[in-house]
Amino acid sequence: MKEDLDLFGISYWRTYHQIPGISHCIQHCSPLVDACENCGSEIFQRSLLLPSLFCFHCGEKFFVPQSKNKYPTAHRKTLELLKFLFKGNWKILCPEIRAFYYETALRSLRLFPVNAATILHIGDHLKKRWNVRSLKSLAKLFSSSINAKSIASALSGTDYDSAPLLHVLLLEYFSSTLRKIVNLFSISELESAAAQYHPPLARGSYELPLDKQRELISGLDRVGIARGVLYGITSGINWKQLCRNYCIAGYRGQQLDVSVPWFAPYRRMIITDKQTKRFTQRDSIYTKKRDLSNYREIARGFAEKGQIGWHEFCKDNILMYNYLCKFDHRFLEDLREKVYPNYLRRRVSKVTLIEACKARILAAISSLDAPTRTEIWHAEKQAMLVLSRECPTWAVSRVKCNV
Repeated sequence: MKEDLDLFGISYWRTYHQIPGISHCIQHCSPLVDACENCGSEIFQRSLLLPSLFCFHCGEKFFVPQSKNKYPTAHRKTLELLKFLFKGNWKILCPEIRAFYYETALRSLRLFPVNAATILHIGDHLKKRWNVRSLKSLAKLFSSSINAKSIASALSGTDYDSAPLLHVLLLEYFSSTLRKIVNLFSISELESAAAQYHPPLARGSYELPLDKQRELISGLDRVGIARGVLYGITSGINWKQLCRNYCIAGYRGQQLDVSVPWFAPYRRMIITDKQTKRFTQRDSIYTKKRDLSNYREIARGFAEKGQIGWHEFCKDNILMYNYLCKFDHRFLEDLREKVYPNYLRRRVSKVTLIEACKARILAAISSLDAPTRTEIWHAEKQAMLVLSRECPTWAVSRVKCNV
């Protein structure tokens, strides 16, 4: 701020001072002040006020307190990486470079291809480097979506929903951990290595060839649509949903169809394929329902053997048992009553208990004068607990009208 006052006569808010989780200036590596030490009021940006060396509330001059907290291991390297980015070197965050960098680093660590063990390993190292207990705490520190799913999508090339700060953390981790790797701070070296490697930019259920991906990226750049659309399309996300997520106007979609003629048929192919899968799944469910008659006959045969046969049916034919539970639960209940005579008694006693609880609740409502829900709970707590578990709809309808 003093340099701005000396050079320009005024100071101004800087973007790289507002990055969540970064408590130092990336230019001078000096701590940032976020509150007045005298009155405790927080420093916040106002639409018509420029930053000042003095507090707006008490008038005291800001000073940097002596902090005893040790900053995380990754803090200084992250400052260097952010400084490199804000000098205009944003190409290292482009998909064609970062995808190559991630895969090279994972192969060096023997963690490729990406799987659950890879995500767990990298998540543990990120937590250690930033001195947090969980990924949820790390996401809160940087005010970004950082979890196992976002890390997996970023590393596997389907990062249509990952935050830019997550890529900064991953690049910092790989560049600090590995010594024999391409220099992250050399754009020419990265571009030449990525051009020789030719990694696929976006992976997914509807992955495109590399030349088609690059053609679509150039078309997105010409029209002015975010490149994240490529990752959403290859993952099978609906085009209308992507238009809502990325605020794509109708005329921009039309311009993209003109710029990339094969893109509209490609979208229609994805819709047709998803509908075919949905119909196939529905037909398979109908096929299962058609097999219920055979499953009933098999279940009856085991039930005739008594309790031992019923136990064998439940243990050795678990898939058949689950189908009957899903599509014909009443049939299984009747068979169970024949095999276990005491099972019917338990059901009758349960029904009797529910009816008794209902009678107690109705008596409590009639005995009290305009009772509230709290009064009914205090009067008949056990009955309300049973009814809220067994038949909550009845309990809500009876008690709600007397609130």
